[in-house]
Amino acid sequence: MPHLGNYVPEIAGGCILAYGKDRIDAAKQVSLMIMTFRAFLLFVVAYAAQDRTADPRAPFETVMRVRQEMNVAFTAQEEL
Repeated sequence: MPHLGNYVPEIAGGCILAYGKDRIDAAKQVSLMIMTFRAFLLFVVAYAAQDRTADPRAPFETVMRVRQEMNVAFTAQEEL
């Protein structure tokens, strides 16, 4: 059964320049693809975690009901 490293130059384009070489070896290309995939996963996890943060507007709505001038200032800020 052929190893993935035999096909990596065809998958990755085969002409990646690094450190003054005209090509990098297959093991280096595989590790670069794995690192890129991990960076993508980290981005997806961070994006999903951002949706779980609490809305910071809720504490200010209580203040806006009590103090009318804060309500005017906040609605003016929202319209900008």
